[in-house]
Amino acid sequence: MNSTGDVVDTGKTSVKYNSLNPKWNEEFHFGYSFTEQEAKRIAAFSLNGGPVHLHEAALTLRVFDYDVTLTRHFKDRKRKVADDDTAEETESPSKESHFKDSGGFLGMVTIPIQPFVHGKRMTADLPLLDEKGYSNSPRTRGSLTVTVQWMHCDDKDDKVLNVTKLWAIGSGGGTALIAKKAKDRPDLPDEAAREVELLHQQMEHLLQLLLTMATEVLDPMYRLHKRMEFAQTKGKTAEEAKMLEQRLDALLRSQLIPQLRTVRDSVARRIDGQLPVVLKKLFGPIEEYLSSFDQSSRRELRSLMEKCIDELNSSTSLLKHVPAENIVPVDAMSMALDQHHQLSVWNDQLRQILDTFFIGDKAQWHFSLEERVNAAYSKLTDGSSSASRGRRGEEQAVERPATAAAVAKRKERLERAKQEKTWYEL
Repeated sequence: MNSTGDVVDTGKTSVKYNSLNPKWNEEFHFGYSFTEQEAKRIAAFSLNGGPVHLHEAALTLRVFDYDVTLTRHFKDRKRKVADDDTAEETESPSKESHFKDSGGFLGMVTIPIQPFVHGKRMTADLPLLDEKGYSNSPRTRGSLTVTVQWMHCDDKDDKVLNVTKLWAIGSGGGTALIAKKAKDRPDLPDEAAREVELLHQQMEHLLQLLLTMATEVLDPMYRLHKRMEFAQTKGKTAEEAKMLEQRLDALLRSQLIPQLRTVRDSVARRIDGQLPVVLKKLFGPIEEYLSSFDQSSRRELRSLMEKCIDELNSSTSLLKHVPAENIVPVDAMSMALDQHHQLSVWNDQLRQILDTFFIGDKAQWHFSLEERVNAAYSKLTDGSSSASRGRRGEEQAVERPATAAAVAKRKERLERAKQEKTWYEL
C-alpha cells in the first residue's frame, strides 16, 4: 500500500492444511516505483490545499484460517441461494473471495518502508496484530516469521537521489527489522586495557610454569616410563625394573605433583579472580558496539560471546582440580597434559572475544612463549604415541612364528650336534 492508501501490488500464498504451525517458504516479488508513488503523495497534498491524512507506504501480511473462512463463506452462500431464485447466485466461490471474510482472520503484520541499505536481507519474528494494527487482544494471536529484501532498480527510478533509493523495512509491526549501519570495532578502552594487561601478565607466568614442567619434569618422566616398559617387555631383572620405578616415583613426589599444584593455585588465586574483572570492563563497550547491529546479527554476536564465556568458566573450573595424594605417575602425567589443553582452550576463547569486538594492539592476546609451550607438549604427546606403536611392534615380533628356513637351519644344527656326540662316544 502506498502513502495515499492505494494497494499497489498483491500476492497470496498457498493453503497449508491441518497445521497449527504452517511453513510456506514461498517467495514474492512486488514492484514499487518510489518516484511515481511519491508524486501521487505530493499531488494529494497539493489538491487538498493543505494537510491531508496520508498513510506510510508499507507491506502488509494478513493470515487467515482457511477452514473457518471457507465454512462461513459457504454458509453465507447457501443462505443467499435459498432467498434468491436466480441460478447465477449458485456459482461456486472463487479462491480470491475466500479470504475477504473477516471470520477466519488470525492477525496481520505491517512493515513500513524506511531508508535502508540496498540488497540487505532481513528476517524477524513479528507478532500478529488485530485488524486495527493493535496487539492488545485478550488472546495470543501468534507470530509470523518473514524475510524481506529491498532491491533497487536504477532504470525505473533513476530520478531519485541516492539517499532516497536505499529504503526498506521500518517501524510499527516491523520494528525488529530496522537495519542500522554497524559501527567499526572500537579500540579497547584504557581502563579495560589495564585489566587485560594484568591478566596477560598472569597468563604469561602460567605459561612459563607449564614450559618448565614440560622440559624439566615431564620429559625425564616420560623417558623413565618408556625405559621401564621396555625393561618389562625384554624381561630384564626385577632389580632394574624396581630401580626405574623408584626414580619415576621420586620425580612424581618431589617435582611433578608440586608443580601441578602450583599451576592449579595460580589459576585459582589469580586467573579466576582477574577474569571477572576483565569481563565486567568489556561488557559496556561490547554492548555499545552490539547496539549498532540489526537484531539478528546482534543475537548471533551475543550468542558467540556467551559461548566463549561458558568455555572460559568451564576451562577455569577444570584447571582448579587438585591432584590426588595417591595419584600414580601415569595419571599425573596425563593431568599435566590436560592442564595444557585446558589452558589452550581458555586462551582461544578470550582471544576470540577480543578479536571479535575490539581492534588495536591493546586487544591482542598473544604470547611469545605460547608456541614453545605448544611444541613441548606436542612432542610429549607424539613421543607417547610412538612408544605405544613401538611396543605393539615388538610384541608382534616376539609372537611372529618361525619361517621354514629357520626351522630347517635349526634341524641341521641339532643333527650336527648329534653326530658330534656320537663320534665323541666312539
